[in-house]
Amino acid sequence: MGKWGPQASFTTGMQGGPLVIFDNATNALVISPMSQFMAASDQLNSSSQVLHYGIMGLVDTVPSNYSVDFIIYYSNEGINQAMSGWGLFLRELYGKKQFYRTFMDTTVNYLGYWTDNGAYYYYNTEKDKNYEATIIDVVNYINNTRTPFQYTQYDSWWYQKGHAQGVLSWTPMKEIIPDGFQYLYNQTQRPFGCHNRFWDNQTLYAKYNGGKYNFISDQNSGLAVPDDEQFWLDLFNMTLHWGPFILYEQDWLNVETDKNTILQTDLDIGRRWLVGMGKGAEAYTTICIQYCLAYSRHILQSLEIPAVTQARVSRDYSPGGKQWDIGITSMLADAVGLAPFKDTFWTTEVQPGSPYGDKTENKTRLNCVLATLSTGPVGPGDGIGYVNKTLLMRCCDSQGQILQPSKPATAVDDQIKIQAFPTYTGPQGQVYTTYSNISGYIFGIVLAAQLDNEYSLKPSAGWTFGELATSVLYSGTEPWTTPVPFSESLPLKLGRECTDVNFCLYYTSPVIQLASGSTVTLLGEPDKWVPMSFKRFYLLQQSKDDILLVLVVNEFETVTFKFTVDFGPIQTIICDNSKSSKPSYVSQISISSKTCSL
Repeated sequence: MGKWGPQASFTTGMQGGPLVIFDNATNALVISPMSQFMAASDQLNSSSQVLHYGIMGLVDTVPSNYSVDFIIYYSNEGINQAMSGWGLFLRELYGKKQFYRTFMDTTVNYLGYWTDNGAYYYYNTEKDKNYEATIIDVVNYINNTRTPFQYTQYDSWWYQKGHAQGVLSWTPMKEIIPDGFQYLYNQTQRPFGCHNRFWDNQTLYAKYNGGKYNFISDQNSGLAVPDDEQFWLDLFNMTLHWGPFILYEQDWLNVETDKNTILQTDLDIGRRWLVGMGKGAEAYTTICIQYCLAYSRHILQSLEIPAVTQARVSRDYSPGGKQWDIGITSMLADAVGLAPFKDTFWTTEVQPGSPYGDKTENKTRLNCVLATLSTGPVGPGDGIGYVNKTLLMRCCDSQGQILQPSKPATAVDDQIKIQAFPTYTGPQGQVYTTYSNISGYIFGIVLAAQLDNEYSLKPSAGWTFGELATSVLYSGTEPWTTPVPFSESLPLKLGRECTDVNFCLYYTSPVIQLASGSTVTLLGEPDKWVPMSFKRFYLLQQSKDDILLVLVVNEFETVTFKFTVDFGPIQTIICDNSKSSKPSYVSQISISSKTCSL
């Protein structure tokens, strides 16, 4: 984010990615590869400031008739819209559908428990217990608190590493999980996802080590690349014998790419590696893939791989650190159809006995809300006794379904432009917007944190907030008061009061006019980060003198719904299913009668 010219400097080559060129008005270009994503490359000549596009510079041979395509995509509606349109074009070109992400991936739709870097039990167990016993104790604790975690994630602590710290055998070590994953599932009754890192060239799977599969060894780094589709089919078949295996997390994509020379000198191996992995997962339909520590080339390659549903868009989580600022990286993941993952987080500030010494987390609320607004996994990693259920339930319904917006929260254009144009009027900090689209009605969300200046957010500066002349605004961090008008002439004023601990959260709602002349503003659930989520409210219908909302109320669940009429006092409708153990009800809220029928 800077000005083009003699001082322009940005990453190209293997670590490069789509380039967005924009002005201080609303024009934006996105330039990127359009094919051969793992082989395409670019290079910036620092002296001439000419950007060259082609293939990787270390490639040994190029076969005849080989081609690589690039795209320049233009929008006159700003940076966010340019990224969105560019991504939509590529998704349609490659037929990348949202089926896996929407219907098959439990981890992006439901609350889960994580043990990756930053979590309490990352290479850390209960005193005098192994991981098997620790995980069983964690799940028993979760069950006792009735926190609706629907799956667990097991990180790199369970499998054997080789001499280069790559994977030797992707099976649980006896001293870690003595009775195996199938026993662990039988005890926990939780579907699970598993982490994997780069492959060691001593891996037991390689033919040159007596195994069954083709691997390409790199003698300099000690790593290897699998080059055998059957390997992935057999690997995932093995995991399904462990129990309901739902997520394969391919981590360390950067190291695998940097440390295996073949991935930089051969035009085809990189694509074969990732596509083979994807085909292996697709063969069993229930397995989805997350990319972690990915370069842009890996993210783009996912356009050809339906099973890749998500990508981590942050650095590793560390209690108290700043890795929640995902408003720009989320643009790329979402554009190509992937759910952005913020990584794990703590929900309680102080957690003695963690592997991070005296580190604490004073931004529990910010991490929780951004994980929810990301539309990716919400996966806290607290220790036993430290799950803040009250905070966590703001993200989901009583069954753990994440109540998400329709798109990930992303940085407003003004936040990016001020980095290139110092005199531009924009926020010096983080200002993200997103929305829920329910039957064509747009309910906006604004989050601001770590602001160092005063900034006025107009509806046109973020994603579409519906009919601008008839939108209202209300706070999401204070007790709800009557909404105030929100328009180009009446913007939202943000400032230094929006910190990382005490962030600013606002919602917008369209003003709905009834035939009677009355106006209705739907505010939603006051105890959720996304009060009007399309995951809760499936249908919104306006009749001559009423507004009807169709929603699901789970067993033993109560939904509190807020609204106003003619900008009067906030009113409440209760959908009370707290005493019923019957399956979830399709319910209907009527604004005119102020009732909820179960």
